[in-house]
Amino acid sequence: MGFLAISGLVATRLGSEFLPALEEGNYWIRASMPPTMSLEAGTASVAKMRDILLRHPEIITVVSQHGRPDNGSDASPFSNVEIFAPLKPFDEWPAGLTKDKLTEVLQEEFSEELPGIGFNFSQYIQDNVEEALSGVKGANSIKIVGPDLATAESLAAQVVKQVKTVRGVEDLGIFHVLGQPNLNIKIDRAKTARYGLNTGDVNTNPDHDGRCRRHHGS
Repeated sequence: MGFLAISGLVATRLGSEFLPALEEGNYWIRASMPPTMSLEAGTASVAKMRDILLRHPEIITVVSQHGRPDNGSDASPFSNVEIFAPLKPFDEWPAGLTKDKLTEVLQEEFSEELPGIGFNFSQYIQDNVEEALSGVKGANSIKIVGPDLATAESLAAQVVKQVKTVRGVEDLGIFHVLGQPNLNIKIDRAKTARYGLNTGDVNTNPDHDGRCRRHHGS
């Protein structure tokens, strides 16, 4: 009975986790660039991320994915970047350097050289398991559901402000629901008809706009 009582007392002081930590020997990093950034505009930032990672000899190589699948199987925006970086065995690292310390250094370098971009550090298998469990790329997640995306963004910012006050929370960020702005162009049928064009011609041939301007000038 005494042994059971002691065991019960010790058990109440043990920590707990949602998922046991498994050291996989790699980084799976997600970068969230501004949602209004085009695929082409983000290419330079992705190259910079790769350069920063490859500065550190503890990282073997870097494989990056920028954007989203063409088949629409993953509803990620064009501003999404996913990076896989396998690590050398820890016994080959300099004395005193740990994965946590390396992560802090990388976070600082990313923040200094790539301002405005949010980074989340995880591991390959861990990231897949967490996404399968919650549908979100993170150990813990808070979902805000509603019909108005702007209101959801505003509430998310308020939630982040409160969660930041919780001791032990790291890599906190928002997965933005507002995407790129749309530019809607309405074709003036009467004016295009003057040049012998219909709306289909204007929509399918980008050179027609230039041709119309030349005709107008003459």
